[in-house]
Amino acid sequence: MIRKATLDDIPAIADLGERFFRQSHYAQFATWDRVSFAETLAVLVRAGTLLVVQHECVVGMGAFLLFPWYFNASQHGAQEIFLFIAPDHRGRDGFRLIEEMERAAKEAGAVAFIAGSTEGMRHEALDRLYLRRGYAPAGNTFIKRF
Repeated sequence: MIRKATLDDIPAIADLGERFFRQSHYAQFATWDRVSFAETLAVLVRAGTLLVVQHECVVGMGAFLLFPWYFNASQHGAQEIFLFIAPDHRGRDGFRLIEEMERAAKEAGAVAFIAGSTEGMRHEALDRLYLRRGYAPAGNTFIKRF
């Protein structure tokens, strides 16, 4: 089942968030802080869109924000913040989560959905999935630690 997250889901989502962080390359650039991540999750529950994949427990998470499009403020885009499925639940659950995020963004008024993939997180497979779903490459993101 995929559903909107509630504040009660935050501990389970934070557990997934830490798994995501530790598997990604972000750990090279920042440190993990559960309290900060939980605060971000609370904001997403209240003012963004935070979805969870739940079976017997929460096994996936995906979030996006709606924003006025940079080029035309009368239109809105949706930007994925994160997407993570526990490794033993990848496959169909990941596909369904992306599909539900797109549906929710369109329903909220977005004219486009911006999604990315993260180094260290099987990004090549996710890139192929996005291309199969009709996404087009729009640029690259780089990061530098100070």
